[in-house]
Amino acid sequence: MNFKEICEAVLEEADGQAIQLASVALTRDSAGDLYLTNPTHRNVVKWVQEEYLRIQLLSGNWEFHHKRGAFLNIVANKDTYTKKYVRRLAYESLYYTPAASTTRIPIIVQDYTWWQGQERTLTAASNQPLNLVEGPMDEWIIWPEPTVAGTIYGEWWLKPQELEKADDTPCWDTHYHMLLKWAVLKMYAAEFIGEGSYDKLQARINNIWPSLWAAFGRDYLPNFESPEPLL
Repeated sequence: MNFKEICEAVLEEADGQAIQLASVALTRDSAGDLYLTNPTHRNVVKWVQEEYLRIQLLSGNWEFHHKRGAFLNIVANKDTYTKKYVRRLAYESLYYTPAASTTRIPIIVQDYTWWQGQERTLTAASNQPLNLVEGPMDEWIIWPEPTVAGTIYGEWWLKPQELEKADDTPCWDTHYHMLLKWAVLKMYAAEFIGEGSYDKLQARINNIWPSLWAAFGRDYLPNFESPEPLL
């Protein structure tokens, strides 16, 4: 399910009618008119966005934020690259493999101030080890500038990301995309406390949400961290 489909699923579960949203944009067009005018639809879109971020922020150890493999593809004679959403690197895991080679060369991670000093005072020699520096605005700097192409491999963790476009999808496995639907339905149901529809909707939430959340926690949190406190 993508972002738009999750929002539509919330609305359908809430009142039993299939609804096709014209947009998930909460902004205005060039004429100043809202893309999405229905207040309930706007609330659901906003709640899905906010709940997606909230779940990601509940723990720094979610497995769906953990990546392992090719971190940067390096081009000869180019020292600066862009890679977004990196929250944390496992420094000890990083190594560089030149193209057409199986050699693994350890990478040294340095801070930006160190790199500024190297640039200001030193001329890099060809036999110096490669250093990786996190620069501003999602930039990553290789120093000294590599003379051959290759790949930097390692492990890293991602920053929380947002759902913005209609076809954006959550960062976890597809069979848990419905987690956002039921999380948002909890907020939707709260809007109808005291009305007849509330009890029926809340009964469905209570039947599905607890076991779904517990399974999600078991799959995506390390064994030492229990999902129960995150409810």
